Parts: sequence; structure tokens; C-alpha cells
Amino acid sequence: MIDETDILRLSAISPRAESGIKRIVSNLLNPTERPTDEFVGHTALLIAQHKEMLKDPDRVAATVSTIFTIMFDTLIYSPRANQGELYELLALTTHMPILDNNHVSQKMLGILCNYLESGPLSTAFYAKLQRLCIYMEISHFEAAKSLIVEIQEDLDKQSFESQVLFRVCKLRLLDHQNNKRQKFIEYLSLIVDVLWESGPDAAIFVLLSWFCQVNYLKNSKYYEMILGSVYKNLKNKPGLNMVTAGYALFNLDDHRIDVNTKNSIYRTLLAYGGDFMGSMHLHRLHLYAGQNSEFDAVNFYHSVQSFKDSNVHIQRCWEKVIKMSAFLRQHCSPLEYKISMVFLENKVTELSNQNTVRNELFVENIRNNYQKIEYLYNEVDELSLTDALTGLKNRRFMDNNLMQIFALIARHRTQITFAMMDIDWFKKVNDKYGHSAGDQVLRDLAEIFTNFFRKSDIIIRYGGEEFLAILFDVGEKSEELLEGLREKIQKKSFIYEDKTIKITISIGWRLSLISDHVGFELIDKYINEADKALYRAKNEGRNRVVKYVEDKA
Repeated sequence: MIDETDILRLSAISPRAESGIKRIVSNLLNPTERPTDEFVGHTALLIAQHKEMLKDPDRVAATVSTIFTIMFDTLIYSPRANQGELYELLALTTHMPILDNNHVSQKMLGILCNYLESGPLSTAFYAKLQRLCIYMEISHFEAAKSLIVEIQEDLDKQSFESQVLFRVCKLRLLDHQNNKRQKFIEYLSLIVDVLWESGPDAAIFVLLSWFCQVNYLKNSKYYEMILGSVYKNLKNKPGLNMVTAGYALFNLDDHRIDVNTKNSIYRTLLAYGGDFMGSMHLHRLHLYAGQNSEFDAVNFYHSVQSFKDSNVHIQRCWEKVIKMSAFLRQHCSPLEYKISMVFLENKVTELSNQNTVRNELFVENIRNNYQKIEYLYNEVDELSLTDALTGLKNRRFMDNNLMQIFALIARHRTQITFAMMDIDWFKKVNDKYGHSAGDQVLRDLAEIFTNFFRKSDIIIRYGGEEFLAILFDVGEKSEELLEGLREKIQKKSFIYEDKTIKITISIGWRLSLISDHVGFELIDKYINEADKALYRAKNEGRNRVVKYVEDKA
């Protein structure tokens, strides 16, 4: 429960005014008798007019804060039961537009299927909702306004849950417009509707969304006090509401929240918030841990790892921008697509700035830890030449180093095995168990490769679930060696949380004799031929080792 006496003590609001607000809220959120739309609209209008009559900004902020706290306390102790899947579905609004196949989006789309006339991805309404979210994300507000009018024409045909998703998106547009009265009326109406159709949890999410978007309140003395109380109330109930309040609190300027509280929220969000935050939110969390020397002063490695993790999520943001462009090209007229690209360019600039900030903070972190510079230099080198997920060498390492390595061994007429390895049906692992499980399989598989091959061999994550092994002086024994690796992986049980995952791999390999200087063209040829052998292994049934045989035709 939020301590309303703190608000009264800090503000000019009178006990009489507080009593009036309690009476209004009690009627609005009555658990036994649903108020009419006319009553909700009339009440919201009266409150909005009252706020506009107050000349003192502090009294306005105090009034809004009191309204929120009384509504929150009423909802959190509401006897109405939560029903349906709307609360879970509302997590979709933090991920939209959904343009990839991660486990969170698949889970949400599965729920949404229950409320659409056909699958979400083939539904015109859902496609328009996706486009609306893209317009909002790239700040193309004029296009968003026009699309809202178009969607509203058929809104009555949609399920209540689909309508709520749209209304939440529409309210985000109102957040960018200066119609405070209309925004407040629509938020209040949505809170009442959601309470009656779904229950208090979903209604609290809408209430939090409104509170976090009241711009004039964000700079007041009440904002962090109320958020802190809400977060404390919800901390033992991990879910969308806890994460929404926690991230808003975490996102406050440093002078408004002490570092110990911020570090505690960081750990909680990282532990429970992955499914409820987008890649940009997760990027900022990891970036905070990477730059904050007080966060883990005794473990500098943690700081470096946090920068790596932030890099993974910023990369996913880049991928999302590319997919947004493709989606708009498919669903917009050529003229509208051309106009939208101007706004999308601003998104690209924003991501570029984020990347620049990240790099600058990383460099600053190096300077602040000068005594560990030798260790950090190795970490920076690894960061640029190794894959962030698996720790194996990446394509950049291959491009930068293979020529020099081959030049050194050419004089010894060395046999080199190029082996392309690919996980069979890896998409099914991601679809069934989620991308986090898939990432864990990739990490465990990389560890198997590292322990199985010699330190002198080179193992590269070539892309996705495909790996390249470059083995020296194994010769014709490569077949036996790679077959042993295939069998080892086939017998291995990969564990993620309480789930056991079985996989197999296909391998294509090519034996080459390096006896003279080689160029990139020849290296690419050998790798492509190993890839052709891998393609044969896939076509012949997977889970096998196939050697490349030159076409003698």
C-alpha cells in the first residue's frame, strides 16, 4: 500500500480533496457494479477540468499523484478475480512490432490466435496494428494518426483483447500530443473496461502506463516516491507490472535514486524481466552494469561481459530496423514507404549514437581500470575476434588471420582439413524450447568443440548454427575424427533449466594440401567445397559426415 500521508505532507492538497477523490475512485472501480460509459466519461471530464482549474503546478502534481495512489491501492486489493489471458497478452505491447521468431513473440502470438479470426500473421487487423507500432517507434506520427482512423472503422468487429492492444497503441500516440484531457479520459475508460473484462492485474498495467507517461509529473517530488512504493508492493509478484514499475524506477536520473537501490533493481529486472522488455531496454541494463564501477568493483570481468551482452542486444535492435523496413515495403504504398524511410533514418541515427556511447563508455572504463590494462587488452581483442555468444573465433578472426597462418605453414607442405558443421533442425529447438534454450545449446556445443579438438586447431562460429573447423596434419584420419565428434554429440544430452534437448549435426569436409602461398580466393574455394559436402550430408538424411569429392566430369 502506498502511504498517502507522505503525499499530503509534501503537498498542498487538503484532506477534503483527498476524501472526494476516494469517493470518485470507489464509484469508478466498484467491484460489484460496473459503471456506465457515460459515468466514466463524465467523471474523467470532471477530474480533468478540476486539474485545469488548479494554478499551482505542485497542487496539480499532488492531485494526480493522489488519484494514482488511491486507484492503485483500490486495484491491488480488489476482490475481482483475474480472468482470461489479457494480462499475459499485454506483454506483447512491449515487444511490438513483432518481426522475428523469438520464444517470447511466439508465445504471445499463440495467445493472440485465440482472439483473431485467423492466425495473427495473416490477419489484416494485426498487420495494421504492427504497422501502427512501427510508425510509433520511428516517430512517424502523422501516418500513425491516419492509420488509427482506418483501424477504428473495423474495430467493433475485433475481440475485446484485440481492441485493448489497439487502444494501448492509440494512447501512446496521445502521449505525443498535447491533448491531456482526452488522454486522461481514454486511459480512465480503458482501466475500467480492463478491470471488468480481465481483472485488476491488467488494469494495474494500464494505470502504470498512464502514470509513467504524465510528463509534468516526472520532474515532481512525488514521482520516484510513488514508483518506489509501487515497486515495493509488486516486487514479490514478478511479472509485467513489477517489471514496468521497476524499469521506470531504474531509468530515473542518478541523483534521484541511490546506487544500491538501482543495482538491486538491475539484478531483479535481469532475473525476471527478460520476457517483458525489448532489446533496447536490455541493452541499457547491460550498459549500466558495464559502465558502473561501483556495481562490481572486485570483478572487472563482469564489467567486460556486460559490455558484450549490451552489444548482443544492440545488434538485435539493428536487425529489427532492417525487418521494419522490409515490413513497411510489403504493406505500404511506394510513396508512403519512401516517406517512412526518412523517419527510419532517424532510428538508424539513434542506434548509431547508442553504439557510439557504448564504445565511449567502454574506452572510459578501460582508462578507469588502468592497472588491469594488460588483462583488458586481451579481453578487447577477444571481443573483436570472438563470437559474443559462444566464445569461439568469429569471421573477423578468419578474415584477419588465416592468410598469415597459411603463409607460415605453406613451407612445410601441410595437410589441412576444412570441416563445415551444422546443427540439424536447429530451428525446431528454438521453436520448441525458446531462443534462450537455443543459445544455451550453442554455448554447450562450442565447449564440446573446444575440448574435442586440439588447441592448435581453429574453430570458428561461421554463422547461426554453422561452424567451421580448420584442422592441421590430420589427413585421411579426418573422417574417423569427425565421425567420433558426430557420435559424441548424438549421445550428448543438452540441459536447459529442467528440459533435456537432443540434437545431431551434419558435417562436410575437404582435405587440402597447402604447399605454396595461397590467397583469399583459394581459401574461399576450399571452404565452399566443404560447404557443398555439408549440403550433400543434409540432402542424404542429416546426422552424417560427408567428404567433398571433386567432380571429374
